[in-house]
Amino acid sequence: MDSADPKEIMQAGQEKRPALRPHKPWVDLSIPISEEMPRWKPRFESKYGGFAHKTSSITLALHTGTHIDAPLHYVADGPSIEMFPLELAFVEAWVVDLTDVAPNHRITVDDIAVNFPEGEPEAILLRTDWPRQAFNTSRFWSDSPFICEEAAEWLASREIRIIGYDFPQEEAIKQLVTGQKRVSARDFTVHHVFLSRGIWQIEYLTNLNQLGCQRIQLVVSPLSLVGLEASPVRVLGRCYKRMEETVWSE
Repeated sequence: MDSADPKEIMQAGQEKRPALRPHKPWVDLSIPISEEMPRWKPRFESKYGGFAHKTSSITLALHTGTHIDAPLHYVADGPSIEMFPLELAFVEAWVVDLTDVAPNHRITVDDIAVNFPEGEPEAILLRTDWPRQAFNTSRFWSDSPFICEEAAEWLASREIRIIGYDFPQEEAIKQLVTGQKRVSARDFTVHHVFLSRGIWQIEYLTNLNQLGCQRIQLVVSPLSLVGLEASPVRVLGRCYKRMEETVWSE
C-alpha cells in the first residue's frame, strides 16, 4: 500500500477546517485619563529634576473614566478589586449592538435579546456609540440611554461574568449627575443586580465601533488595589471571526 504524501494530508486537513480571517489590530476601549476629562477632574502633579527627569503623582476617584466595579462596591462582604479572577483577564466577549436606540431610551429585554448571541459568552459589552455622539458634553449624562432593571435581571440570568457599557447605564446616574432627583444607594438597581451576583461591571467603554464585529477577544487589566471596590482599567479588544461571520461598518 502506497504511503500518502504528508503535504497532501496537511492540505486536506486544512481544507476541512473553517476558514479564519486574520486577527484585526487591537483596539483600545478605554477613555484616556487626563486633567481635561469632564466631570471626574483627576489631578496630575509633576516634579522635574533631582534623581530623575520627571516624577509624577495622580489624584483621582477609582470610578474615573473607564473603570471596573468589584462586587464590594454594593455588596458588604463581596470580593474586592484585587480578587478579580485572572482567568477573566483574557476572555471571549460578545458586543451587543444597541446603536439604534435613541437618546434617553429605556433599554429593555427586547432591545438586547434581538442581538444576543447563542451560547454563553463570559463577557457582554453593550454598544450604543454614545461617546461618539455626546462625550465631553453635558448631554452625555442628561440624555444618555439607560438599562431598565428587568433587562439587567435578564442579562444576569445568562450566567455572564463581565458586563460592560459605553454609556451611563443607570437612570440614577443621570439623575445624580444632573441633579434631576435626589438619589440613594437603593436607586442604583442595575449595580445591585449585577454586583450582587458576582458579575464584574466595566463602565464607560469607548471605541466599540472600531472593533468591526460582534465576537471579540477581550483583555481586562485592573490594578490590584487591596480591599478596594473598583479600579481604573485598561480594556483592549480585537475581532476574531470565521469567514462567514458578519462584519460591522462604522
